[in-house]
Amino acid sequence: MDWSREEVEAIVVDYLRMLSLELSGQNYSKAAHRRALQAKLNQRSDGSIEFKHGNVSAVMIECGYPYVRGYLPRANVQALLRTVVQEQLAGMRELDALALAVVQQPVVAPDLEDFSAIVTQAPQWRHAAREPARTYTPIAVKRDYLQREAQNQVLGAAGEEFVLRYEHWRLRQLGQLTLAERVEHVSRSRGDGLGYDILSFEADGRERFIEVKTTNFGKETPFFFSRGELQFSRDARDQFQLCRLFEFRNAPQLFSLTGPLGPVNAILGVRTGLKRCQSRRRAPCRPGVCTRSARATGAVSSLFPAGCDPKGPSPVLPSLARYLPCLRLAPWRWPFRIATHRPK
Repeated sequence: MDWSREEVEAIVVDYLRMLSLELSGQNYSKAAHRRALQAKLNQRSDGSIEFKHGNVSAVMIECGYPYVRGYLPRANVQALLRTVVQEQLAGMRELDALALAVVQQPVVAPDLEDFSAIVTQAPQWRHAAREPARTYTPIAVKRDYLQREAQNQVLGAAGEEFVLRYEHWRLRQLGQLTLAERVEHVSRSRGDGLGYDILSFEADGRERFIEVKTTNFGKETPFFFSRGELQFSRDARDQFQLCRLFEFRNAPQLFSLTGPLGPVNAILGVRTGLKRCQSRRRAPCRPGVCTRSARATGAVSSLFPAGCDPKGPSPVLPSLARYLPCLRLAPWRWPFRIATHRPK
């Protein structure tokens, strides 16, 4: 049974309340919030409420906001839900202030001696039943807090310092003390713009080029790439590694992705298609630049409206595409926004 507007408004208001408490560092009980909601939601099941919370998380990411920890983004979002979320966000100045304070807050790299517990698996593609494709609904983004966090240079430097120490620890654990001493923080020693941040090594002495992306938010939070980083991931495809740090302030964890992020021309095609599909002019995609047909390979999620199929062979994103099927256009300074969350 579809959710009514009254139900959707109730769950969105409650979700944004929990997010405000979380961003302000205050404790709250998800179970208590869920019990209070059930009286307003025609006694919907816990599973139904949990799934709807995941839908809200997906819309929050689309709007450039962090999501409530534990409510992983879920696809098949009700169009009414998007409308209600945007309406609620438009009038929540307190949430804007909290989100802005969190993404701009400085942080230092945590002190750890044993890094064995921080490594986790990368998000994986999950098979899911899907509803028929619908007309694309544009999302108005007032202020992209995830982009602002990506521009937090203090956070980025702290994340790089943390990964530098992790690489020293990893090589020492492998008995490669000499290689551990040669690990270099190249973005600091040589300058930014090389396409990677840390020069490390494999156990056999081969170089490992590590690009670090850090967030204080959850594992499913999108991250940003520059053109140079994408190009370098292609040029050094056998040695490139993305290191994604998440929950950095509270309990840092990381996952690693190896290999190229995909041919630059293919990613540029996705970028161009998204720019046209999401533009305010709502112009149709130009033939040959949109990789909609690559969905069949799991390379790109359903982000394009009907009628934007390319008229030529569609480039396929190999390797890491199985981890990163969702590609989104970032604002002008950050050309690419890559979402790690999976449609479910």
